[in-house]
Amino acid sequence: MSPFFYWPYDEVTLDRPAEGNVAEVKTPWLSARVTFKEEDREKIERLASKFADQSLSAQDIELINWFFGELDHYSFCYIVPAPKNSETLDQHKLKNSSLVSLPFADFLRSSAEPSTEFTAADARMVTEQFKQTDWTWDAKAALEFAQLEGKIHPESLFTVVRRFHLLDVLEKDEGKEKFAFIESLEGSDFARAASLLVRQNHYVTQKCQESLLPAVVTAGRAKPLVEAFVKEENGHDLILNVALKALTPDPQTVPVSLQTKAIMHLLKFAAERNFLAFAMAIDFFERSSYEDIDPLAQLLIKGGFDKAAKQINRHMEINDAGGHENVACSFLESMAPCDPDYALEALRIAETLTLVMNSITSSAIDLYHRTR
Repeated sequence: MSPFFYWPYDEVTLDRPAEGNVAEVKTPWLSARVTFKEEDREKIERLASKFADQSLSAQDIELINWFFGELDHYSFCYIVPAPKNSETLDQHKLKNSSLVSLPFADFLRSSAEPSTEFTAADARMVTEQFKQTDWTWDAKAALEFAQLEGKIHPESLFTVVRRFHLLDVLEKDEGKEKFAFIESLEGSDFARAASLLVRQNHYVTQKCQESLLPAVVTAGRAKPLVEAFVKEENGHDLILNVALKALTPDPQTVPVSLQTKAIMHLLKFAAERNFLAFAMAIDFFERSSYEDIDPLAQLLIKGGFDKAAKQINRHMEINDAGGHENVACSFLESMAPCDPDYALEALRIAETLTLVMNSITSSAIDLYHRTR
């Protein structure tokens, strides 16, 4: 039984079961067909009816949790803030307030100032390529929703940010358009463009341990969970290297975009500074497509590179088998409700990371055009 109370995201719908014992939950990012017992038909139809006429209220919380509590491994619901056992929880505090009030244009650069791998100059170049010039996530509404007695419930804010992230992916990620461009290429042109995509993924796995390990120090009581996750992620670069070698004879000459360097910088930055932001970041990185074949693997198969596709899909299957798409929320079980400024910093890191992640595929195609 789940320890949380759930409330469906605004975009969630539940269709009335027309025939058979199957109800369908739909969102713009994911749909699920749910088989139910005949004895539960009345409850399912009552809940579906409330979705249809938009009449859900606080009085329906038990019915909502009866249904969605069984689907908590999918991205369908907010977690409603509720008291946690504060005697056994970690108190995570803001290191300093230097980032909280920064405007959007300065945030990534300021986070990069102590870094040599991803410099402030690099950050400025990445920021200048964004179409947006200000924060777009409704931080005020997010913090108000997750507020509990003046503090911010970590799992509640986590689910708010998850929704923001998913909506941004739908609206701003140009991956499908860029995949279509690569599909139009042939022979060596296809191989070169595809190798750039795989190289970005390869770099992420190469930098994974370095970026994750600082969270072992900041995790508090979640340390065993983080250590287990870090261990499971080790060695994935070897799998991606095989895929890359199937596309190019010299993988190390394939360039890495500043955007790809930026996401690993932000992951490490979150791991060192803000454990709530770290959990959010892991949730973004580990999102599952819930497809039998990874979208990148599908692209490689269409181009005739089955060996590379096999390794890409193997990587996806390893992550799915480990349940990694849901591991991040479990990191927060031992985290006490935090101060609003700590939560706001986490939200700002998460929004910046989402924006950069959505530009990775485009950045790879930009490299393709620049290196022709």
